[in-house]
Amino acid sequence: MARAFSRNLWRQLVALVVAAGLWFLFGGQKVVERAIRVPLEYTNLPSGIEMTGDVPTVVDIRVRGSEAALTRIVPGELVAVVDLAAAKAGPRLFHVTGNDVRTPSGVTVVQVSPSNVGVSFEPSAIRRVTISPVLAGTPAYGFEVGTITASPPAVEVLGPAGALKDLQAVITEPISVAGASASVHDTVTVGVPDRTIRLRAPQRVEVDVEIRPAPVERIVAGVAVEVRGGRRAAPFISTVTVTIKGRVEALRELQSSALHAFVDVSRARPGQALLTVGVDVPAGIEVVRVDPEQLPVQVR
Repeated sequence: MARAFSRNLWRQLVALVVAAGLWFLFGGQKVVERAIRVPLEYTNLPSGIEMTGDVPTVVDIRVRGSEAALTRIVPGELVAVVDLAAAKAGPRLFHVTGNDVRTPSGVTVVQVSPSNVGVSFEPSAIRRVTISPVLAGTPAYGFEVGTITASPPAVEVLGPAGALKDLQAVITEPISVAGASASVHDTVTVGVPDRTIRLRAPQRVEVDVEIRPAPVERIVAGVAVEVRGGRRAAPFISTVTVTIKGRVEALRELQSSALHAFVDVSRARPGQALLTVGVDVPAGIEVVRVDPEQLPVQVR
């Protein structure tokens, strides 16, 4: 009997020591409250509908616990969870209470603000839309972008029916044509500009960008003006400035002597006449403008 009494006494002393230790560890800490902004997480979205519009992403909560417990909280440890199992098409309200917030041990939620969140829903839809490749930069001087071809030319996207109705095309990551003088081929990732819409499956496409010679302009000053028409005449101004257009190689090799400016006096009456200046140019060259366009001419 004495031994039994001794064992019970020993157990009571151990329990007392443990209780005293716990009191020293936790009993002396203050219980405090703190305001924290936490992310919203949505679960159980029914199939066949989509969240639309400006979906709330955070709520403010007040939590209570010991200073040590609140200090140990790390970002992402507190999350408010909204159950969308009852969601239907149209605008809906969902309550958010302390029971909907995931918290670590020793932390209690005493308030959630706002206490409900509004979310709108639309029926889901699938649509096939064309791919519009995005280009970055400009080709080399004397070249331009021609035909752009994507393979495949279209992809399937899904999302809210209203957003899909207005979607014209999906885009690609930028394809550089900076300084290009030959056609460009690249394989790039497809993306959707509207965040509420997504690709039905991740997609990469092959894009061919035609880079072709482009007409450029050149200004040629001091082009002599000759008189045509079989009559004696003299222009008051003997030279003009001619702006021509053509491929860069053709313009680079062109001599100014290959341009022939003239005025035709065959139908002009004797005296002073204001005649339009014409210019003969080699094949493949186009006259953009002549300065001046008309010249006063003294016809005899």
